[in-house]
Amino acid sequence: MSHCSELTLEPGDILYREGDANDCGYVIETGEVILYNLHEGIKVFRERRGAGAIIGELSILTGQPRTVTVEATQPCRVFTVAAEQIVERLNKLEPVLRACIDTSISFSATLENQTFLRADQVSLAESTLRNSEDVIELLKIETDLLSALENREFKMLFQPIVCMTSEGIIGAEALMRWQHPQRGQISPARFIPVAEHMGAIQKLTAFAIHEACLFLRHLREDGGNLGAFFVSVNVSAIDIVERKFTDLVSFALDQYEIPACHLKLEITESAVIAKETAAQSTLQRLLDLGCGVAIDDFGTGFSNFSQLRVLPLSTLKIDRAFIQNLHLSQKAQDIVEMLLLLCERLGVDVIAEGMETIEEVKALRRLQCPNAQGFYFYKPVSPDELSARLEQQYDAFRDSG
Repeated sequence: MSHCSELTLEPGDILYREGDANDCGYVIETGEVILYNLHEGIKVFRERRGAGAIIGELSILTGQPRTVTVEATQPCRVFTVAAEQIVERLNKLEPVLRACIDTSISFSATLENQTFLRADQVSLAESTLRNSEDVIELLKIETDLLSALENREFKMLFQPIVCMTSEGIIGAEALMRWQHPQRGQISPARFIPVAEHMGAIQKLTAFAIHEACLFLRHLREDGGNLGAFFVSVNVSAIDIVERKFTDLVSFALDQYEIPACHLKLEITESAVIAKETAAQSTLQRLLDLGCGVAIDDFGTGFSNFSQLRVLPLSTLKIDRAFIQNLHLSQKAQDIVEMLLLLCERLGVDVIAEGMETIEEVKALRRLQCPNAQGFYFYKPVSPDELSARLEQQYDAFRDSG
């Protein structure tokens, strides 16, 4: 990729001409330029630009050749910005904001070149939305999220976590699902980022924590002995920078009369890295409260293993990327074995995620991984189905004893 460079211009020097390729934008540091078109050999002056102005950006953003000629009227110092850098920055914008900018750019470019016409002579402008279906979908999700919680469109499923030795259920991860009344099930991969962007994620997290505690209370009321059983709830980076988050967790535990040891909060490794100081403080308060703290997707956040020494956590979840085809990769086995040994010495529990095949299970058992989660054992199930499975497990244990 090209980098910025500096140009000097003397009065009369041409920076670029109408019709030239749009390979750069320019920022004027000192001096002044004039922008004009040639119409039948006569200069039609458009504008003067001075220090601090940017020029040449419009043709880059519209993807069209230069629409004006730019000539220095004073000694100038100008910085160039490569076209690909400008486009890359535009593409990283939030989709709706980018659509607004695209539309404004297109409108400005049209006005600059248009003569006065009657209304019936004005042509229909083409849509400037990039991936318009995705943008419209995003707007629909934002709109519907505001009422979905109130209308009880969200529900929780629970994916069991098992002991690798006995294959008994020792806990479960709470997974949120959105069943839209008209559009069917909307994936968390779609609505969670939108909720984070619009500031609604904390309401979703609060809902998940309360539903997890409610499920635990029902288990106890049905006569089940919770023992060491736990429910894990995923939380976002936005949650853990909020100082009152621990109060929310404490309130839910008190409301449903659930000991803190039965609730585990999961956060991704990348979220911890992004909010390291605030994350460590919140996670420590959760541990002090008695909750479990799990680092999810470990190994995908470009951290190093030394972080395990300082992170406040009780559980590490090994990412599916290390588990997939574990039996075929000696390197993956070496990494998992090293993690298991390190966690054992640090007193940290381990759960391997994404178990899908018997070959992966056998390879993980050879490495003596204590716990696992994945479709090989269980898919996410409803609260009632999980309750029934736990009751069957309890009955079988009681009968064998």
